[in-house]
Amino acid sequence: MTRSGGRIAVVTGAAGFLGSHLVEELLDDKDYVEVRILDLRPIDNEIIAGHKGREKLVSVTGSITDAACLTKAFADADVVFHVAALVDWGQRPAHVLHEVNVVGTQTVITACLEQHVPALVFTSTMDVVCWRGKHHRGVTDEQAKVPPTPSQFLYGAYATTKAQAEQEVLAVNGTQLRTCALRVTGMYGERDPYHLPNVMNAAKSGSLAVRLGSPDIVMTHIYVKNVAHAHVCAARELLRADPRCQGRAYLLSETTTAENFWEFFEEFVEAAGYRMPPAWPYIPAWLVILLAYINMALAWVLSPVVTYTPTLTPGAVTGILWSQWFIGTRAKPEFDFQPIITPEEGRARTKQAMLRDLDKSS
Repeated sequence: MTRSGGRIAVVTGAAGFLGSHLVEELLDDKDYVEVRILDLRPIDNEIIAGHKGREKLVSVTGSITDAACLTKAFADADVVFHVAALVDWGQRPAHVLHEVNVVGTQTVITACLEQHVPALVFTSTMDVVCWRGKHHRGVTDEQAKVPPTPSQFLYGAYATTKAQAEQEVLAVNGTQLRTCALRVTGMYGERDPYHLPNVMNAAKSGSLAVRLGSPDIVMTHIYVKNVAHAHVCAARELLRADPRCQGRAYLLSETTTAENFWEFFEEFVEAAGYRMPPAWPYIPAWLVILLAYINMALAWVLSPVVTYTPTLTPGAVTGILWSQWFIGTRAKPEFDFQPIITPEEGRARTKQAMLRDLDKSS
C-alpha cells in the first residue's frame, strides 16, 4: 500500500515525550522519505540538530482539532501516527479532555479518510483497561477488558476519553483506512515530563518522606524508544497487503514482570544524590486518598485568593495505589514487535539524561 517514491509519515504530538522519540525512529528508517511533525509547538531543535535524517522533516504547527491544518498535513501521507493527547490525573475539566482526546481524534480520522491515508496507528494507554477498585496482576491482551461505564475507569475522565477515542479508531478500520491501537504501559525514558520529574522534585524539596500504598502494588514499565519502535512495526504491518493487526488493540510491554513504583524509581533518586523513603512504613491507600481529597478541597477554598495547583490529587496517586501489571501477548506474533533496547540499557540511558539535565539546571 506504499505510494511510489518512499513512505510519508505524519506524527501528531511530535514535540511531546513519545512523539519526539517516534520522530527520531522514523528519521532512522530508510523506508520513510518524509516525516511531517505536527504539534502546537516546534520540536526541540536539540533533538534533531545533527541528525542524519533531518532533511526528511516537514514541520506543521497546529492543533489536531483544526480540520484545515490536518487536511494540509495529511495530503499524500502513507501513515498517520496519532500520538497527540491531553494527559491528565484529575486536574483538568472533563470537557477539555473530551475536546482534545475525542474530538481531536475524530478530526484526525475524518482527515485520514478525506485524504485517503492508508494507515492510522493510534497511541492508546493501559488506562483504558484499568478498572476502579481492582488490582491488575499479570493481565494479558486476551484478558484485558474495557470498563463499560465511565464511573468504572480507574483514571476517570482521561481514561474515558482515551477509551472512546480508541473505540472510534478501531471502528473505522476497513478497506479504505486500516487502523490499530497501541495500549502503552508505564512509560519511562529521556524527556519524560511526568513521573520522573515529579519524583525528583519531591526528592529535592524534601517532601519524599514516606512511601505510599503497599510494597505489593506493582506496575508494568516500558522504555520510550521501545514504544516508538512498536509504532513503526505496527505501521509496517498495516501497510502490508493483508495486515494481521488491523482493527485491533495491543498492550505494549518489554518484559513479563512488573515492579513496585518506589522500587523502580529508587535507582534514579539515589543516582541524583537523594534518598528514597525507607522501605517501611507505607502510608495505607485509604489515608493517601483522604489526604488527596483534603488537598483538592484546600485548592478550592483558596481559589478566590490564590491559584494553587495541587500535585497530590486522587488521580495523581491512583497509579501507586493499585497494581497495573499488564503483559503484551499479541504484539510480537501479529506485528513482529520486539524491544530493541533492554530494560537495563533503557534505565541507564534515562539515568544519564536525568543527570545531564540536573547539571544544566544547577
